[in-house]
Amino acid sequence: MLGHYPVYPANEHNLWDSERIVDLLTSHDHVVAYLNGHNHAGNYGELKGRHFVNFKGMVETPATTAYAIVAVHDDRIEIQGAGREESRTLKIGAVG
Repeated sequence: MLGHYPVYPANEHNLWDSERIVDLLTSHDHVVAYLNGHNHAGNYGELKGRHFVNFKGMVETPATTAYAIVAVHDDRIEIQGAGREESRTLKIGAVG
């Protein structure tokens, strides 16, 4: 899933009804990750086997880039970060 506003973990930048959205996303086995922006500092959390990735922004750091290339595989999501954005491997497994 992709969205603009973060929903998890708790943060002052999160969508107003983020708890409701998190409940909805974690209630479906086919949802493995929620990717978003908005909070330029970035953030990450995992809940009930779902990954919540808030990509960093570069508005406050115009001399440093921040972007990522995301590749989705059967067993993992590979995020190749550039500039301020870190690289990560997110395991896709049984949820529940």
